[in-house]
Amino acid sequence: MAGRVRRDCSAVMWRWWLPMLIWASLSGCSSYQLAYNHLDRLLFSWVEDYVDLTSAQRAVLEPQVQQWHTQHRQTQLPRYKDLLVAMRTGLQSAPLDAVLAEQWQAEAETRWLELRSSLVPLSITLLEQLDIAQQQALLKALRRRIEVQRDEYLERTPAEQAEHLEDLYRQRMKRWIGRLDHSQSRDLNRLVVTLTNAEGLWLGYRRRWVDALEQALIVRSNRHEFEKQITALTLSPQSLLTAAQRAAMAASRRQRGEYLLALVNGLSVSQRDQLLSELDALIEAAEQLLQSQD
Repeated sequence: MAGRVRRDCSAVMWRWWLPMLIWASLSGCSSYQLAYNHLDRLLFSWVEDYVDLTSAQRAVLEPQVQQWHTQHRQTQLPRYKDLLVAMRTGLQSAPLDAVLAEQWQAEAETRWLELRSSLVPLSITLLEQLDIAQQQALLKALRRRIEVQRDEYLERTPAEQAEHLEDLYRQRMKRWIGRLDHSQSRDLNRLVVTLTNAEGLWLGYRRRWVDALEQALIVRSNRHEFEKQITALTLSPQSLLTAAQRAAMAASRRQRGEYLLALVNGLSVSQRDQLLSELDALIEAAEQLLQSQD
């Protein structure tokens, strides 16, 4: 099993792996089309960071992955492109309306749910193929990833955690809008101070998710119950959150949304131009990917 730890990925199993690969292939690679067109290979490479698949298992999974990839290109990629076009149009002139921003968020969440729904059959097929040793190796790898992240989190003081989050936000935003000015930096600092507990909440949630996955694997012989539990873990993992955690997550989401809206509406001319240019590149990549299927 590959021993490297992908520090930039905090998610587990198919519930997070494939969506992150898709968005990484569209927005994080120097060749968007190349990455997306080889998404099936990237997927197997990612999976095998957690568990080694046999050639027989790959032979079962590969046709389904290829079919999923084709369906995603035909049905979901056009919707991603439409959302990007709508965002590009809305962002071209300031100020951005809060209601419109919420509409984009709702649309993105709809696309996210559709993607997760399409992954359920693949998730079930993958997990059905694993023998007992592979199941244990998978669970161990997932828990080890969480423990590494937990140790890193606990080693930081609240101030260090806030600084860490701020660095992450700066790195992610630099590509889209460039460097933050003094006022934007001050607002970001205020935001991350309110979000320092979020990582701790997510770590606890991830541990419960892996525990729930283990319970689902225990009942694998009961196909109906197994499919029910895997479907729930894929489509409604938020059910594992306590009421207090859901409230905290909702507050964090609201705070991030308010910050981003204010940030967008305060962009300089050069920052807005860079943002629109990046969106243009994404839209062009999506168009070329759609044309290549004809």
